[in-house]
Amino acid sequence: MKNELTDKELDTYSRQIVLSDIGYEGQLSLKYSKICIVGIGGLGAPSALKLTGMGIGLECFMDGLTDDDLPVCGVVGVHPSILGIISSVQVSEAVRVLTGQKPKLHNKLFYIDLRKFEFNLLDITARDTCNVCGLKPDGPPGNIEDRFYEETCARDGKRNFVLSPRARVDINPQKWHNESSDPT
Repeated sequence: MKNELTDKELDTYSRQIVLSDIGYEGQLSLKYSKICIVGIGGLGAPSALKLTGMGIGLECFMDGLTDDDLPVCGVVGVHPSILGIISSVQVSEAVRVLTGQKPKLHNKLFYIDLRKFEFNLLDITARDTCNVCGLKPDGPPGNIEDRFYEETCARDGKRNFVLSPRARVDINPQKWHNESSDPT
């Protein structure tokens, strides 16, 4: 019985079962998946609602933040439509991983410019000799002296850092994209 959906589940999830990206087997994968969402404010809440509505089997939601722990933008908020768009992308990627498919954002950076309301998708690749994620690193990762970052959990045991610069940093992803496209 573990490899079957009940009549009620078939009725509830029929809209996504007919999708070629999910199907019956994908819905079974979702049913027996286990997820944990840390942080239910901001993007966590809409993502949690969508994943639960898709029939994820076991959920764990953790949130212990207070307003004092959040950055100013987390307290003031962002336009709700942005949260809906980003959480939809997150859920789509999570479902692809949970159903055994390659994520569409694999080796990509999804960057949203909130001032211009522009969405950019950049190709990124790791250098083989990168000291953090390369397949053939040319040395150990260096120590970071300044504490403008926070290390968070990353997939596959890799290190992941969230940077919070003390001064304004102008980021030009198009420049990076052009440089990575240059064969020299």
